[in-house]
Parts: sequence; C-alpha cells; structure tokens
Amino acid sequence: MTRIVTVIIALLILSAAQAWSARATSHGPKQGNVDRIIIHTISGPTCENGKVVYTGAVGDAVFWKTYFEGHAFLSIHYIIDRQGVTVASVPEDETANHALGHNEGSIGIELVHNGDGHEEFGQAQINALIGLLKQIRERRPIPISNIVSHAEIDGRVFPCGGDEVKTKPDPGANFPWTSVRAAMQESK
Repeated sequence: MTRIVTVIIALLILSAAQAWSARATSHGPKQGNVDRIIIHTISGPTCENGKVVYTGAVGDAVFWKTYFEGHAFLSIHYIIDRQGVTVASVPEDETANHALGHNEGSIGIELVHNGDGHEEFGQAQINALIGLLKQIRERRPIPISNIVSHAEIDGRVFPCGGDEVKTKPDPGANFPWTSVRAAMQESK
C-alpha cells in the first residue's frame, strides 16, 4: 500500500512540475512598460497540395483559453469569441508568448475567427474588442497607432504553390480597422 501511495505522490509531483514547466515557457517575466496591443486571429494559413488553406477557428473563448493555458509555449492575454464573450488568460502585467520578438511590452488579443479575409467579423465580436481596447487604454497610455495587427509586426513567409505566403496575416484583410480606430478616437 505504501508503494502505491509513493507512486501516486510521485505522479502528482511530476504532473505539477510539467504543468509549471509549460506555464514557465509560455509566460514570461513581469512586463515593464506596455505600449502596444497586438490583434490576432486563431486560424492561420498552411499549404496543402500547393494551395493556401486556413486551419479554421472552431470553439468559443473558453475552449481557446483552455487550449492556450495548456500549451507548452503559446499564450495570450485575452480571447474574444464570435459571440463577444471575452476571457482573460495571462495577466496584463506578465509577458505572454503571442508574437515572435514582440511579446515584451505588448498585450495580445486573440479573436476566435478564421482571419482568412473572407469570414466577416460579427458586430458582437467587434463591440467586445472595442470595449476591451477602451478598458486597457483606461489603464495604460497606449496610443491608437500602437494597436496593431499581427501581420504588421511579423514578416515571415512560407512557400506555397510557387508563391510566398504570409505566415501571420491576421487578423485578415477584412478586419474593420477604420471603425475600431474611430471608436478609439471617440473614447479619448
């Protein structure tokens, strides 16, 4: 019986260590000056048989929060789903691993959306995003010009069908930047 208890305790310790290790690699140290917000979408492009295909964005904000919190190296501060439900993941004062080379000093917001330039952004999701952006900007003096897309800060590409395809095109060509930025102007 003692041996079984010892094995169970060892497994619990190992499990806790693995969870801590995953969290440690997906979360960085406390943030210093946060001066940028980066907008992402869940889905991204891949190449299948020489054609660009998007991975899709099924699920809701809670589903994706669970995904990110269990991921070995990716993390995000906020997730907003198509219904406008917003969930927080990594605290704003910690560095999340969401944008290669731009994690420190930024807050990452993930939209549950295809980001393919075809799927429309629903009003509930955009309204929730605008509300969250306003809340963040009430806490932090982030200029509107520093609310950027993942595409703006990540120039990586991959080959597909003889073309070079942007690895991170999110939030997509049809994201309503004009109305989002106009709403930010109104709040100042």
